Amino acid sequence: MTLSTVQARKMAKRLGQFRSKLTLSDIEEALPELNDPAAANAWLEKAYIWAASGKIPGTVANACVRAVEVWLKSYDLAKVTARIRELEQQLAEANRRRDA
Repeated sequence: MTLSTVQARKMAKRLGQFRSKLTLSDIEEALPELNDPAAANAWLEKAYIWAASGKIPGTVANACVRAVEVWLKSYDLAKVTARIRELEQQLAEANRRRDA
């Protein structure tokens, strides 16, 4: 198969787009603020897509996944801690009413 100059340029341009590196602004535009589990899922999805398309190496994708895992643990811990404090306050209030 022989390629014309036009076809070769189109293929080179397409390959260049495929291999282009992500910039910080690209990432900031593509990812939502990491503030809830839905955003964490979006981050994981993007990391998978970027790795599968060759935009980031697999090791970087793995680091992204690990960072999201740690964030989710921290998020869950904050939620559980807040709930425990709430229950402690309710228990203390119930004890005060009982003792009064």
